[in-house]
Amino acid sequence: ELLDEMDEIRRSGDTTAYSKYNRQFHSLVYVHYHNERAHEIMSDLWNYVYRLRRLYPQAPGRMKQGMQQHRDLVEALREHDPAKAERIVRTHVEQSLEKLLIKIESNPDDGVISSGK
Repeated sequence: ELLDEMDEIRRSGDTTAYSKYNRQFHSLVYVHYHNERAHEIMSDLWNYVYRLRRLYPQAPGRMKQGMQQHRDLVEALREHDPAKAERIVRTHVEQSLEKLLIKIESNPDDGVISSGK
């Protein structure tokens, strides 16, 4: 199963490989939207996020938390519980964004944020 492989890579600490598997997982979820435009928007967003993740890799704790959220999402989808799935996705996105913004703000010299000098 993809999630098991992903979790093994997470435990190895290979953030580059983890990011690739993470994108693959998200792509599999998006395919089930049955909404071509939503899939395109998410794909474009992932292209941007992937570039940011190369500069600001996920911390091991966030990867572990994200893996649990992925497993919870799969469970909600298998249970055909859209409200639960939505809560999980919202939490996942909000926490991921929060952690990424903290990394960007604490490392402004990495080239993503211009100081205007």
